[in-house]
Amino acid sequence: MTFNRNKEFKKDIKWGKWGEGVMIPFLEEVFKFKDKYISYWYSSDDLTKKVKDLKKWDLRYGVYEINDRINWIKKIEFEVKTDGYGFDTGNLVFEKSSGRKKSGVFASEATYFVYFLPLFDTNNVYIIQSEKLIKLLEEFGDNYVVSGGDYGSNTFMYKISKLEFNDKFIEAGGKILTCFNYKIPDEFNKQKFNKNTIIYSGGGDQKNYEDPFYFP
Repeated sequence: MTFNRNKEFKKDIKWGKWGEGVMIPFLEEVFKFKDKYISYWYSSDDLTKKVKDLKKWDLRYGVYEINDRINWIKKIEFEVKTDGYGFDTGNLVFEKSSGRKKSGVFASEATYFVYFLPLFDTNNVYIIQSEKLIKLLEEFGDNYVVSGGDYGSNTFMYKISKLEFNDKFIEAGGKILTCFNYKIPDEFNKQKFNKNTIIYSGGGDQKNYEDPFYFP
């Protein structure tokens, strides 16, 4: 069977867009407070087809007072990474650069970074402010950077085990949450992992850490 990278790339794009679609209502629920809430506006590709602009962020929301559904206070953006690796490696991967240019969270202008792992039943959404994630990854350092991506792409990424990452992620102000309300479309030919898979979710009381979802 001949490997068609162009076809696979289109599949990857479609997979990512599906993940963004799942996250749209989920994020609205996560960011709902007594006095404020967020409402989805549009994705980056609703606005532009320029590649450089598409990379700035994925989803944009407006922030509103709970009793005012017309006048928005501010706008916030999310970068969404939807993981589709076929088995549980125990690692999380964050792209650092591609073709000698910053990529992933390092190139994004999004307020928050979302790492969605839909093949897991629980603890499948990581959310953190982008600037805090960048600082955390830099603290892990170059020893965790590996090469990857397509042949000749000159892509580098941080590969960090959940055992090492989760507690530090929470301490940095991140949240590890669970999204239930979705079904993986048959067209992707991806199955969830065995429900008995043990997933390390990080120790400690998350309430003791700074809440990254507070709107100043």
